[in-house]
Amino acid sequence: MTNNTKKQILLAASLLAAAGYATAHDQFGSLGLSATATDYYVVNCYDDGSGPAYQMYYDLTDLTPYKSPVPTIPTLSVLSGQVTKDLMALTTSDLIVGDGNPGPSITVMGGAAASGQGSGPGNYFITVTKSKATLASAVNKGIQQYHFTYHCQTKQAVHTGTEITQLQDE
Repeated sequence: MTNNTKKQILLAASLLAAAGYATAHDQFGSLGLSATATDYYVVNCYDDGSGPAYQMYYDLTDLTPYKSPVPTIPTLSVLSGQVTKDLMALTTSDLIVGDGNPGPSITVMGGAAASGQGSGPGNYFITVTKSKATLASAVNKGIQQYHFTYHCQTKQAVHTGTEITQLQDE
């Protein structure tokens, strides 16, 4: 392998790492017109050689372009994400529609479960939903676009095997 080829491979790997592809995963989607629309995913966390899965990181961003009818009042989002693993569940919401920032991140610590309540490797289930509770109810009546970041980690927060499958698309 020539030095030029090695440099090109190193540059490509660096760009992918900077873009987050080396350590995280991105999923884009949209929820339909119904106020009860729900998208449903399963993420399989496994040991890909980096170590056994212990937990899954998740954050959610509402990408729907929307402006509040009152410019000084932010539009509250109706978008929430739930992550469940065995008997554990956590929820997060993106509170401001279309600002480009995710809501608070959550980490479901499957490996930290009490006896009989799960373990790190295996399936984590994600739902993305909208609810009727909002100051800007007009948001509820339309299609909402979203993005979430997810990745499985070892106990030392090292990225490990992560695969996603969409089970429901509303």
